[in-house]
Amino acid sequence: HRTLNDPAFYDRFSKLAANKGISMPVLYVYGPTSFASKQPLRKLADFKGKKVRVLATKMESSLVGKFGAAGVPIPYTEVLPALQRGTIDAVRSSIIVMGGSKFFTVTK
Repeated sequence: HRTLNDPAFYDRFSKLAANKGISMPVLYVYGPTSFASKQPLRKLADFKGKKVRVLATKMESSLVGKFGAAGVPIPYTEVLPALQRGTIDAVRSSIIVMGGSKFFTVTK
């Protein structure tokens, strides 16, 4: 976030296409988030007691903690094997990322 909010970066980046008539009022780098799990997660109560892979930040762990789950920060390359072994029950990411990583082979 520090780089994206730095005026030296933002001002320069936001003007890259100005000569083509394109303006950039905001820079948004996040897509919608989704959960994939070994058991269906249809309501908030379904998160209770689940181990959910999150990024290694207090905010991410706190988010799933509010749902009653435990945030488990593990490296991305270990997510699929962790799902297969049952080390984690679910993962929080984007559909695009999860699809490309073939999480659908072990989740619902």
